Amino acid sequence: MNTQQEILASLRSRAGELAALSRQIWGRPETAFEEVFAARTLAGYLAEQGFSVRENIGGLSTAFSASWGKGKPVVAFLGEYDALPGLSQKAGEAVRQAVVPGGAGHGCGHNLLGVGAAGAAVAVKEHLAAAGLPGTVVFFGCPAEEQGAGKAVMAGAGAFDGVDACFTWHPDTRNCVVGTPSLANIILRARFRGKASHAAAAPELGRSALDACELMNVGANYLREHVDSAVRFHYAYTDCGGGSPNTVPATAELLYYVRASRIAQARETAERLRSIARGAALMTETKLTWRVECEMLDYIPNDALSRILDRALRDAGGPVFDEQDRRSAAAYGLAEEPLDGTVGPYVLSPVCRSVSTDVGNVSQLVPTAQLFTACFAKSTPFHSWQATAQAAAPAAVKGMLAAAGALALAGAALMDDPVLLDGVKKEHGERV
Repeated sequence: MNTQQEILASLRSRAGELAALSRQIWGRPETAFEEVFAARTLAGYLAEQGFSVRENIGGLSTAFSASWGKGKPVVAFLGEYDALPGLSQKAGEAVRQAVVPGGAGHGCGHNLLGVGAAGAAVAVKEHLAAAGLPGTVVFFGCPAEEQGAGKAVMAGAGAFDGVDACFTWHPDTRNCVVGTPSLANIILRARFRGKASHAAAAPELGRSALDACELMNVGANYLREHVDSAVRFHYAYTDCGGGSPNTVPATAELLYYVRASRIAQARETAERLRSIARGAALMTETKLTWRVECEMLDYIPNDALSRILDRALRDAGGPVFDEQDRRSAAAYGLAEEPLDGTVGPYVLSPVCRSVSTDVGNVSQLVPTAQLFTACFAKSTPFHSWQATAQAAAPAAVKGMLAAAGALALAGAALMDDPVLLDGVKKEHGERV
């Protein structure tokens, strides 16, 4: 067998254990920064494979790295494993049926994401060992992609220093390499504190924090006319001041997301929102507490690295689904051809995808490439109970293994020919 065949054969031999790992993590869904079981499970698996594990990266108890080998190049794989609140759902059930009412669920397939990336890291490690090549393979266990931007914290702690290239993937309904940027996203929290009083007997003594929130939102809505058309911001009340109309609310709070094609635009808009919040506090004689929860930087695709990954995906091939997979998927997606195993074209485009991810924080520091593989039926909405139900299905595991194969082949290509990194790094230096 040639190198590619050996790597793919190695992954096939581990298919059962990787499927079991993904199902274990699916069965113990944990939300942002609480992924104790998932992090421990993946770190333990990689330690068993000979990797050296470093925990508590950036002070995050569920962030870790696992490395093997020494010297250059240093090739890394990014793994995620956080679940989403409120998306508990029984596996394979196409009607709403929570395992734990109100509980968390893997409605974005991160139980697959982390395990697939770990499988790729192990396959590259085995290739290096068998070939006697220099180089270091690293798996980064990254918490809180959905709510908290764990990679941003890790990046700030220098976790990715010295890494030459990063690969990652995400479960999807299609198979392709992602050649488009994503939006920067700043998450802000505005908390107002006023003074409670009886709304009928002594309204003059009260200072309404809820009024401050309302006025901030009015000002923000007027701001929408005066920002670039690519800038978006949206909000939710995380404290609406209580449920008693006859009490002037002493506290109220808003959570804002500010999205833009580049982080500089998002920061400028965030500052303008802060000015509006200060004005709302002044008008209502309340006190403002303003906090930036996190910044997800815009993802910068690296064309040279993405083309290496695209070739790897075509060599590995998309997932091969059978009739049972299609019958099961038909309950969630389109009736005709609900699952697609074909590999789509790679397209480099300057047009941003209307999503944000903390993978962007890594891409600003290290050349990064990512791919999608089909794990869900067509038309399945992300962040849904339908995705949770499918994330434990055999079809999803096939998509995960296809991703692991492509990631491993791309990583091995860089190990076999480090000269490939010259063009990758040159482009990165020009674009960042």
